[in-house]
Amino acid sequence: MFVYTPADRFADYLLDASSYQKDKEDVYAAYGQYQFGFGRLGIIAGARVENTRATYAANLVDSLSVVPSVTPVSQDKTYTNFFPTAQARYEFMPDLIGRAAVSSTIARPGFNQVTASTSIDPGGSVSTGNPQLKPTTATGIDLSIDKYLPHAGVASLGVFDKEINDYIVTRRRIYRVPIKGIRRAGEDFHLYQCIEIASLRRRDQLRAALSRPAAGRLGRFGRIRQLDLGAIPI
Repeated sequence: MFVYTPADRFADYLLDASSYQKDKEDVYAAYGQYQFGFGRLGIIAGARVENTRATYAANLVDSLSVVPSVTPVSQDKTYTNFFPTAQARYEFMPDLIGRAAVSSTIARPGFNQVTASTSIDPGGSVSTGNPQLKPTTATGIDLSIDKYLPHAGVASLGVFDKEINDYIVTRRRIYRVPIKGIRRAGEDFHLYQCIEIASLRRRDQLRAALSRPAAGRLGRFGRIRQLDLGAIPI
């Protein structure tokens, strides 16, 4: 028969304290957009500004000491990000269109990554988050040119590049006790670059051989893609 002892109750208390997490993020944003053109060139440009104010509260649980302890901890963080974007379209000819786009995005760390909690277990393992993590941001550039073919076909050539900054990884290092934490990779890098060639054409030759006119339109689509993935520095 299992007996729930005071030691068991205290162990459950430490477990509950180590899993406690109270996080708050307020994001204030403003944005604007403007569309204009010059002859064959059309442009849509805009920008977004975000101000993030966060508070991360948790417990520092020390089970390694002679007298285990629970200490409340809290950290505040404020940061502002600017996200410009632009799209352009140029008509070389009525059936030959060039396009370009520049965009920027953000991915905030998960609450489990920015948690302020720290847990030290009897085995000497320390696990902690990092409330000072920066969000991951990315800037992308896309270029393409489309040639519109007869019978609703199109041939397309496109290239794009994406730059990622402050990519978040998990690190484990051995000191006198193992320490497992989450931190930035510390470098920026190319996530990927790509060249893509695609074509789309419609087949009408079988229309006479099919009994229903709606079923007589068959499509043919081909694509060639070269993708270059960059290494993530650890």
